[in-house]
Amino acid sequence: MPHINRIRVNNIKYNVGTQFYDDLCLRFQGKNSLYDLANGGGKSVLMLLLLQNLIPNCTLDDKQPVEKLFRGSTGSSVIHSLIEWDLDRPDQEECGFRFMTTGFCARKKADRIKEGEEEVSSSAIEYFNYCIFYNEFNDYDILNLPLVNGKERITFKGLKELIKRLQAESNRKLSVKIFENSKSEYQSFIAGHGLYESQWNIIRGINKTEGHVRTYFESNYRTSRKVVEDLLIEEIIQKAYQLQTGKEKDAEELAQTLLDIREQMVELSKKKEQISNYDRQITVIQEFLTKFEPLLQNFELCRENEQKTSVFYHTLLDERERIEAEAEQLEEALQNMQEQQQETERILLTLDLQELECHLDEANYEREQKEKQKEQLKEAVEELRQTVTEKESVQYFLNYAKAQSRAHTIEVEMERMKQGNEELYQSLLEMTAQKKRKDEQIFEQLNRQKDEAEKNRETSRREKEEADKKERESDNARAVLESRLIENEKERTALQKEIGEGMKAFPFLLREQIKDTIIEKEKEEDAERESKRTLEQECETIKEQLQSDRLMAKDLEHEAKELHTKEEECQAQLAIYEELTEKVVQRMEVYGEKDVYRLLELLKEKQRETIILLHDGQNRQSELQKQLEQLQKGILFQVTPEAEQLKEFLYRKYGDGVLGTELLEQMQGEKKEEVLGRIPYLPYSIVVGHRIYEKILAEPKPEEWQNVSWMIPVVDQTYLEHGQFDEGDGVMFAGKETAYFLEKEQLEKEIHRTEEVLDLEHKKQEQLREQQKVLTADTDGVQEYVTNYFENYAGWLEEQQERKEKRAQVMEAQEQLKEKEKKLCARAAELERKIPESAAKIKKLAEEILYLQRLEDIFRKSDLVEANQREWKEKKAELELEKEALWRLVQAKEREISEADGRIRQITAQIMERKMGWERYAAYYKEEIPIQEPIPERLEEELDGAIAAFEKENKDVREKSETLQVIREQITSYLRELRSRKADVKMLEQLYEEQKLAEVSDEEIEAQKEHLMEEEKLLQRCEKKVSELVLACTRFQSQADVIAGQIRERFYRIERLPIAAGTIEIEKERQKELQQQCKRELAELFRKQKETGKAQEEIQTMIGKITWVAEEYHIKDMSVKTLPGFVILDWKETERQIMSGWQKMKARKTAAETAFGKAKAWCEETLTGLGAGSFALQMKEQIPVPQSFEEADKTIKRLEEACVMIQMGRDQIEESLRDIEKIKSSFENQCLQRCNTIRMELDKFPKLSSIMIDEKLTQIVRLKIPYVREEQQQMQISNYLGQVIENLEKYETEQEKKKYLIQELSMKRMFSAIVTDMNRISLELYKRERIKEQSRHLRYEEAVGSTGQSQGIYIQFLIAIINYIASIHSYHANEESLKKVIFIDNPFGAAKDTYIWEPIFAMLAANRVQLIVPTRGATPAIIGKFDVNYLLGQKMVGQKQQTVIVDYRSKIDVEEAEYVKMEYEQATLF
Repeated sequence: MPHINRIRVNNIKYNVGTQFYDDLCLRFQGKNSLYDLANGGGKSVLMLLLLQNLIPNCTLDDKQPVEKLFRGSTGSSVIHSLIEWDLDRPDQEECGFRFMTTGFCARKKADRIKEGEEEVSSSAIEYFNYCIFYNEFNDYDILNLPLVNGKERITFKGLKELIKRLQAESNRKLSVKIFENSKSEYQSFIAGHGLYESQWNIIRGINKTEGHVRTYFESNYRTSRKVVEDLLIEEIIQKAYQLQTGKEKDAEELAQTLLDIREQMVELSKKKEQISNYDRQITVIQEFLTKFEPLLQNFELCRENEQKTSVFYHTLLDERERIEAEAEQLEEALQNMQEQQQETERILLTLDLQELECHLDEANYEREQKEKQKEQLKEAVEELRQTVTEKESVQYFLNYAKAQSRAHTIEVEMERMKQGNEELYQSLLEMTAQKKRKDEQIFEQLNRQKDEAEKNRETSRREKEEADKKERESDNARAVLESRLIENEKERTALQKEIGEGMKAFPFLLREQIKDTIIEKEKEEDAERESKRTLEQECETIKEQLQSDRLMAKDLEHEAKELHTKEEECQAQLAIYEELTEKVVQRMEVYGEKDVYRLLELLKEKQRETIILLHDGQNRQSELQKQLEQLQKGILFQVTPEAEQLKEFLYRKYGDGVLGTELLEQMQGEKKEEVLGRIPYLPYSIVVGHRIYEKILAEPKPEEWQNVSWMIPVVDQTYLEHGQFDEGDGVMFAGKETAYFLEKEQLEKEIHRTEEVLDLEHKKQEQLREQQKVLTADTDGVQEYVTNYFENYAGWLEEQQERKEKRAQVMEAQEQLKEKEKKLCARAAELERKIPESAAKIKKLAEEILYLQRLEDIFRKSDLVEANQREWKEKKAELELEKEALWRLVQAKEREISEADGRIRQITAQIMERKMGWERYAAYYKEEIPIQEPIPERLEEELDGAIAAFEKENKDVREKSETLQVIREQITSYLRELRSRKADVKMLEQLYEEQKLAEVSDEEIEAQKEHLMEEEKLLQRCEKKVSELVLACTRFQSQADVIAGQIRERFYRIERLPIAAGTIEIEKERQKELQQQCKRELAELFRKQKETGKAQEEIQTMIGKITWVAEEYHIKDMSVKTLPGFVILDWKETERQIMSGWQKMKARKTAAETAFGKAKAWCEETLTGLGAGSFALQMKEQIPVPQSFEEADKTIKRLEEACVMIQMGRDQIEESLRDIEKIKSSFENQCLQRCNTIRMELDKFPKLSSIMIDEKLTQIVRLKIPYVREEQQQMQISNYLGQVIENLEKYETEQEKKKYLIQELSMKRMFSAIVTDMNRISLELYKRERIKEQSRHLRYEEAVGSTGQSQGIYIQFLIAIINYIASIHSYHANEESLKKVIFIDNPFGAAKDTYIWEPIFAMLAANRVQLIVPTRGATPAIIGKFDVNYLLGQKMVGQKQQTVIVDYRSKIDVEEAEYVKMEYEQATLF
């Protein structure tokens, strides 16, 4: 709802033209505003004018209609009222404008007044409304709309044309819309912008007089229930619903809908009761059907005994036949078993031969592998021997070279000793220089050799890593193979076990015979299936024929029984016809009619007349009883329709007459009390003018005057204005004499007369009721005679003869069917015996085929496993050889790496040794000494000798000679070792000179020798194993030759078995078991031969006993050979069971028949009580105690058919009700939806009243409604509508019915259906006290204190209601942003205390409510709470008073400058 920004009224004359508003504009700026104006200054007129923008052509009260402004020659001609609204933010966004100005323009309508071409008729006023939208102030905003131009004022027509022009030119800056003579369209339009009729109706009611907030609520809504029903639901929620849905006549539409469907809903109720009755009948019959069970059980026991006896007899015959066949089979089995025993011995020898051949193949294969391994080991040993020899040769040669070097050094020393010292020293310097040059050359050569050795080592390392990788891969592959071999071995063992277990079922079957056996059994199975199919087809054909024949037999039996029943029924009907004919003839004589149809019409007519008389009499009786009660209480007057009828009569005849109630409504309070004090019976009277009164008094009283039930006073209007009138003056009484009113005796006579008339009426009613009973009985009897007997008599006679002929034909057909059924049953029994035997054989063959196929699959899997085993063993052997080769390769590479490392260490040591050895020569090195070329080959020996000679020139030469001799002996020994190893000394010398010989340690040579010894041991073991395998092959071949000879000698041939090597051992065990089994079975067969003879004698004895049982119990049918579930485990026990069964059957029969009789009597009695007497009679006459299964079955079927027929009738009714149910449910849901909508909206009310009071969030309003539980609401609505429809019958015309329905289907009435008790609705209002702890919620009915407190409470309540109205109308999500406006005329009379107004202003702010108050003399404390304050006064203009602005105060900063065209200005007093 928007706030009011500005208001404007123009050209308003009031108070008979003595006061006026010229062109007044007030600026409220959307804030709480107050304007002060003296009483009589025009506050109410201004309020009335502003309300025209919301409720066009409304009145503030009965004394202040708008048309009053136009009365008299000095009244207004054209008036204008405008309000400028600051729209809600959502509305601004939706329509694109901030401001909306609503306008109201009106003029007086007078007879034959023309304005231009327009003629207006004589009625109150003519007006139109308009709306102007804009965002900024402009030439056509509320202030600048050209209503005046200087002293000229715009005409009604001129403004209308201007508005229409602006409407045609509407754009984004200015949009205009006009509403001519369309109040509802206008109110609907402004409701779309937050201005709702329900709110402004409340505000209009409150402002009828000053301070009427409290009076308004206490007068119109005295209780919580009235607030909810009349205010919240009827005035607010219902109107909001109609506005939002566009259903202004919602209750009327619902009423019409209910009128349209009421007949269907009444029919629905009746038919539901009928359905319930049918359901109870079905239940009773079904309960009776359960009583057949003991009889059926007894019949079943008898049949079961017969069948068991027959089956037992045939079983004995079959057993005798079986034993005879078994004896023949035993003889044949003995011969077969002996042959099988020989075959088992042959297979065992063959398996031994094949097992030896397998061992031979395995030994040969292993021998070949070991020979390959032996050759590889030989090569490895030879290679290792060569390596050891080479290393020893290098070691001996290096020792030889060192000895040579030492010998040469000693020789040089000895030579130098013989030379002089000076020459020696010079020679030392020259040789040291040569030594330096030679060392440098040697260092360069050693470094090259070291690099080459490192390169060789890296190559060997890479090759070793590659070999290691291959070795790991080989190990992994070997591990995988070993895992596979283990798993394969497990699988092979499992398969061999399965084969062994599987072959136990076919002990004499060989592997190669499995496929052929499967094919043979499949052919046998196909043949057996075809045979079974043929038997089943024949059996099915017989069953179908039997079923067809039995159905035909049942139909024939049913038809025969039905024909017989109908004959009896017809005969009974004919007897009844004769009896009824006599009674009807008697009635024809009584009523004087000779034709039965005319008699029936006469009776019906008399019955209708009696009913009408009874109804009229009941109405008269009720009216008389009511009149008597009123007279006995002394009540002489009553408000009745007769008063209205008499008033109409007087008005038609004399042109005068008004009801007393109508006059009282026009009177003020004090006047009304004074008149009623004098004339208490005025509300029951008719008032006429004095002249008419005298005329009525003088003239004879017409029939309309006399024929009234109650006294109706007719009062002279002249006497209403005077004091007490004399007895009989100024009043007369229609229907009674005046004495009746004035004299007590006359009243008692009237009471006595009324009692006599009432008593007489009672007696008439009793006579009419007796007459009605007689007529009803006579009518029903004649109607039944005509309908059921008279018209059907001739047809019954003809049908009776036809039934007799038909029944004879049916009986003949029944005999033929019985003979045919007997033959078919015999053949069916034979087929029933053969089909299970065939099925069992098929099942057995299928199981054997499946078993053999699985066995064949196991053999195939076993072959595959064996093949894998061989393949993986070969692969494993190859991997072991490969691993051996890779191991030797790794060992060789490790040696190469070790040799390379040794060579590198040797070279490094040589370099370090040479560098360290230089220290010895450094003292003799001088750079300036030239180097003599060529450098001698034995420079070091010569230099060492020279130095030694130089340093030891005094040593003895003989010691050197002895040392030299020892070294030469060592050299000879080293050369001898080299020659023994066939070493190439020259090549070693060359390698030594090239520095390519590396030192070999003793440890390394010892390690190589140990490795050589291990390889030689492996070689020895391998050679030994090869020798053992050669011997094993020879032994296996010898044993195989022996067994082969035995087989040829005993069985003349060798037939090897197609069996895997791995399963030979299992097969041997199996064949050995078979061999033992053959022996056991041969012994068993001999034993069985002996027992069979004994069994034949026992069976023959049993057959004789059962034959005696069949004769003793008169068993007629001994053809049954099979009985499902009847298993013979012991002959003696079976015989005992059969005898016991017959004894039980006899005992149960008596008990079952007694129980059946009692159940039948109960069923007949119950059905009669449920209105099915004819059916109960048929049961009594036509349902005896069944004596056989067939009779019981037929009776059950008849009763079930009866249930089906009843059910069909019930279903037909139920089917016809489905559409009605849907219509009813839809209508009920529609009503319940209305109620739930109301409930949802009511739930919002308390929540929207919350504000902060004393720093606490407080709900101003609390509302508690005792709702019916949700699961019961649908039922409550249904019951409510049912009661409404039932009450509808009290009204006669469609108009009255519709009026009643509109009332009952209004929202507030329907809502009561989902509330347990409307009087328990609790509405509580918050009452604030000076001491805040005493503030509390009080019941609406109790929320009163001082007048000021009550006024404050009701104003708070009003704000909550206004906020609630805005909320339920809003389509916007943010309801808190909605603005609202309230006008209250001078609410401060008794509520001047600030503490009362503090929560009110807090609530106004919390709910964005703008309060506009016209007042007089408010206190400064109150004025200070308003943002805008106007002081209005009046100034004299000519002889008239103009209302003008005297003072204006505002707390608000003006946001926008007003757009003012300076053509005129507002007149003010100062």
